[in-house]
Amino acid sequence: MLFDSRLEEDFQFKSHVFPGYSAPVIGMREGVRMIKPYRFGLIPHFEKNEKPKIVLHNARVETLHEKAAFRRVFSKQRCLIPLDSFFEYLTPAGEKRGLFRIFSRSGAILVAAGLYSRWCSPGGDVVSSFTMITRPAAPEIMSAGHDRSPYFLLPSVFDDWLSGKGEDASRWYGVLEGGREDPEFEMERVSSKSV
Repeated sequence: MLFDSRLEEDFQFKSHVFPGYSAPVIGMREGVRMIKPYRFGLIPHFEKNEKPKIVLHNARVETLHEKAAFRRVFSKQRCLIPLDSFFEYLTPAGEKRGLFRIFSRSGAILVAAGLYSRWCSPGGDVVSSFTMITRPAAPEIMSAGHDRSPYFLLPSVFDDWLSGKGEDASRWYGVLEGGREDPEFEMERVSSKSV
């Protein structure tokens, strides 16, 4: 069991998650944490096409209650995304821009707050997808040229974040703020190629 979660279906866990690929996502069903593969890149409920014009990989914490794509899922479809690391293009002081793997200095698995959607195609197929909530980046990431990072949560608020529906957005902002984890990060260069 990962974070006291039951595996809902068998699938291959990958250490790197890229947009458009499946990743493990933890949700709550009947009071039990369940882990299931969801596609990285939220498809909003109002989309007509499985390949939307705007791909929603990240959701800024500051505007979750304002954006049409997130307002509905923020109130009732919240999830957790376990990560051993994440990747960003950075330009550390005195170095060339490149792709860096960012991970907790302690080596711990990090858990990001997210939102999920179950989108139904005109043909009746259901696509489960998610977006990762982001916040202003930690100083060490900001100083290397990237202004956002995943919104990591402490285990003490996992169940609060996953349960409850239709409540005022201020409640969910309270859970986020009260349970925010601020890990110390390490960075390692993966590639010198720039975008």
